[in-house]
Amino acid sequence: MLMKQIILAAGLAVALVSPVSAQVIGGDINMNVDRDDDLRVFAGDIDITGRIGGSLRAVGGDINIDAAVGEDVHLGGGSVRMSGTVGGDLKIAGGELDVDAAVNGDADLAGGFVHVNGPIGGSLHAAAGVVELDTEFTAGNDVEAVGEQIILRGSIAGSADMTADEITIEGRIDGDLETYARYVRVTPGAVITGQIIHRGPNEPDVGEGAIVTGGIDFTRESYVDEFDFDGFEGLDLDFDFVPAGPVIGAFFVGFYFLFFLLAAALMPNGVARMVTEFRQRPVVSPLIGFVTWAFWPIILAVGIILLALTIVGVLLVPFWILAVFMILSLSYPFGAAAIGDLVFNRRRDGQLRFGMRILTTLGVLIAAAALWVVPPIGLVGWFVLTWIGLGAWLFALGGGRDRQPAAIESPAV
Repeated sequence: MLMKQIILAAGLAVALVSPVSAQVIGGDINMNVDRDDDLRVFAGDIDITGRIGGSLRAVGGDINIDAAVGEDVHLGGGSVRMSGTVGGDLKIAGGELDVDAAVNGDADLAGGFVHVNGPIGGSLHAAAGVVELDTEFTAGNDVEAVGEQIILRGSIAGSADMTADEITIEGRIDGDLETYARYVRVTPGAVITGQIIHRGPNEPDVGEGAIVTGGIDFTRESYVDEFDFDGFEGLDLDFDFVPAGPVIGAFFVGFYFLFFLLAAALMPNGVARMVTEFRQRPVVSPLIGFVTWAFWPIILAVGIILLALTIVGVLLVPFWILAVFMILSLSYPFGAAAIGDLVFNRRRDGQLRFGMRILTTLGVLIAAAALWVVPPIGLVGWFVLTWIGLGAWLFALGGGRDRQPAAIESPAV
């Protein structure tokens, strides 16, 4: 019966603190979707097909997307493949990137290896060890790329600014090509309607049959073989994984709630004494808790020194450290239990039943987590609950046996 109550309460906690949004969290995610709103995914391996009317944001290990996305796409992973269509901008950071999607807006790509073989309606900004812009690649605006090796086989409707050890142009650029590189090679059949503006130790190698309408402006200077992103301003990777605050808040609410649930199940009378002490000393309890909390490092150190004076005490040092941190950790949910009892307890015998105590504590924990919308207020709330719980617990340990509370209903085992 006890285990059933714990499972039911834990399920209620998850239901209450989980943020209501279109997001999926898991290990391996394989989805065929047809939705009009946004989608957020956080998983190990992600495979998504279908249609997404809003934006897509995903973080994972291996990511494979073949979908029609109406708005922006933000991806972060080890190996990322993006196919289909993107109605807005595409932003990807990862190890190996393979993009053949039709992107309506701009594309910002950063990784170890970047391969693009699809149309980009706006500008492209790419940074990688190897940047390969293949035969089906087209850019509706300018291209800015940084890497060790850059290869262009597709076409660019605007100008190009490239920095790399080796740059190879096999396609078409309808504008100027500005390069800073050790080697620049323009193969036969390549077309550059503007000018080549090159800085580096070697002149550009323009093959016979290549067309460079504006000629070549060459400035000889040494090439520093390193990634220097100081001048690379196009990259904008904002994952906006929604919502970080509620997800973190839900984790801590669940952690403290389950911690309190275990303590309340194992020592219900002790919890009852603790909340009774706070009702009797609503001002003194947090003051004692504040003083104790302020000096806990000294208390911890003194305890370790005293235990270390004997052989048996040395063996007890780890347990002393564990006990101190357990007390500090339990003080916060105990403070929530004390406030919940003070606000919701209207029973004549003075004691809430087990289930009601659990629910009131959970309610206070959720309310305290909501205060973190304004971080300074949330921090003050955390301190106050911790001091209340710590002070009331110390009073319960020190003198609670002299004032036993009315009998509390213990969960059936």
